Amino acid sequence: MPTGESALSAAVKSRSIDMRGGSAVTSSPKVDVLEAVAAFDGILKSVQVDVQKNLEASKAGTLPDSSSPANVEGTGTQKLEFLLDKSGNYASSGSQYGAGKEVSFTFWITDPDDHYDIVIKSSDGGGGSWTNVAPYQKCSGKIVTSLWHSTTITITIHAYKSQNVTGHAQLDYSY
Repeated sequence: MPTGESALSAAVKSRSIDMRGGSAVTSSPKVDVLEAVAAFDGILKSVQVDVQKNLEASKAGTLPDSSSPANVEGTGTQKLEFLLDKSGNYASSGSQYGAGKEVSFTFWITDPDDHYDIVIKSSDGGGGSWTNVAPYQKCSGKIVTSLWHSTTITITIHAYKSQNVTGHAQLDYSY
């Protein structure tokens, strides 16, 4: 990780934006490894950055007529890690403002070689629950965020056999 600033902060600050078809399209840089719930926090922070850029463009009169300040799109990939405890469990949650955007995601665990029960949920709806998931088996869903308040994302993972080990996963997303 960069010193003095987290990889997540660096990724959010270095986002690029261009205007295509009346909406902001962004592409997130890849971040080496994040703690699992931090990845969803990063996605929602990306939404905030994109909405803010569109609002500034709207105020400056540089936003195309067909766009609205909150009309943003983005995609990205996050590599994640999670620490399984002595019972093979990982649980974490985080809250972030998501500007009312719906985020589509595909999540999969790459290691350790085990089977898992996975739950990803949003306080505003969406997410999913998957059982007996093998490594590299993809779990897809959508999380809903609120326009009016912060959204809490909760991730729980249970490994059938693995304990006291760091696992790795990948998260692809779009909004």
